[in-house]
Amino acid sequence: LQGGALTVYAGNYSDYRRLKGRQGMSQDGDAYEVRKKFSDWNTGRKYKQGEQLRITEGEVDDFLWAIENKFLVRKKQPKK
Repeated sequence: LQGGALTVYAGNYSDYRRLKGRQGMSQDGDAYEVRKKFSDWNTGRKYKQGEQLRITEGEVDDFLWAIENKFLVRKKQPKK
């Protein structure tokens, strides 16, 4: 429930967090850049080269194939 509107998500809390992160609402997690376009077979989402993502620790397993095959590359964090 947010802003007086109820949004229903299918699945469990992990599914909700994963979807929330993919919709760009996640503020935590590490920044990744799409180096090669690919499709997420689970969700059907297509990622384009140059797209920026934030991936939390709980979501890393969902993107492991893309990370290991260099479709997604972790961006270096600026020094504070």
